[in-house]
Amino acid sequence: MGILVMEVMHRACADNVMRIAAEITRLTRSGGLLYVESPAYVAHKPQSYTEPGPGTYVPAGGDEQSVPHHYFKKEDPSPSSPASTRLTLSVKCGYNYCLTARRR
Repeated sequence: MGILVMEVMHRACADNVMRIAAEITRLTRSGGLLYVESPAYVAHKPQSYTEPGPGTYVPAGGDEQSVPHHYFKKEDPSPSSPASTRLTLSVKCGYNYCLTARRR
């Protein structure tokens, strides 16, 4: 059994993203798989925004105005926890980071 998280986890500030990751890990059974897909930093950074924290942008207009978005960089810590083992981290079509991990 596993958990699939696609295009959702990045819609928060960095500290909330890490809390979400910890909760997802807690909910995953021992041996279970976790798959997270999230937009890559370079591909999706909005043109007009405020930056409340490193890697977090809040669009100034459009459909997602005022919604924080945390964009991961490949060198960022993995959005998994010490209770998980990262299996792969890849870039899909140049737009999304794809992380797979297994719960210990």
